Amino acid sequence: MPKLGGVDQIGNMRTGHDFISRMTNFEEDSYGVTVPLITNESGEKLGKSVGNALWLDENLSTPYECYQHFRNTSDSKVEEYLKIFTFLSLNEIQQLMEIHRTKPHEYAAQIKLAKQITLLVHGEKGLESAIRSTQAMFAQNIDLLHNLTEKEIDGLSVSVPTIQMPLNPELTLLDVCMSAKCFSNQLVAHKVINDGGVYVNHKKLSNPHAVLVFGIHILPNKITVLRVGKKNYYMIRWTHMDMSLRQEV
Repeated sequence: MPKLGGVDQIGNMRTGHDFISRMTNFEEDSYGVTVPLITNESGEKLGKSVGNALWLDENLSTPYECYQHFRNTSDSKVEEYLKIFTFLSLNEIQQLMEIHRTKPHEYAAQIKLAKQITLLVHGEKGLESAIRSTQAMFAQNIDLLHNLTEKEIDGLSVSVPTIQMPLNPELTLLDVCMSAKCFSNQLVAHKVINDGGVYVNHKKLSNPHAVLVFGIHILPNKITVLRVGKKNYYMIRWTHMDMSLRQEV
């Protein structure tokens, strides 16, 4: 009777082996096989017990989460993950790593890893959705952002800080930034916005008192994406939209 598990499960295997031996007297037919743990760059194992597990069920881990998780793999682990998680040949992986070492800023290995795993787990539609969401958020593609589906927005909400707000007339950029907790106080908010450090749906907006306009700052799919600096993203999901705002635009 074989038992397969990670090296951290050897204690459980021994306990099971002893129990089987006592109950069946077939000690020679009870054995365990251990495999190395899969770890991240800091040596921490990947798994639900440490809170960094990815699930096969898209209701627990969306295609976007899956894609982004592996897209952000460190250089020190990407080759190992390609060998473990994909069906690429060793020759293909070697060629890919040569390209990556020549142009590491293009993240060719990480992108290939993310695509291969997302395709395997979520299929072509899941991969297409993950890429569309990624480009909408990070490639500054306003058209894709404009056309994100409700399901894709739900997927983004898991990874991007998101709040729900009722859309009221005369709501300003400063109001939204403070509600989304983009800044610790209004003094800092004023300075960063005035200095051009805030983007609304990928377009710079440097007036803290600018009133948000439907169709420009509030998209038809009821979202607004804020970016503060280069990497800090926030998403607003609008509720109870005042229809008069639509009519005025």
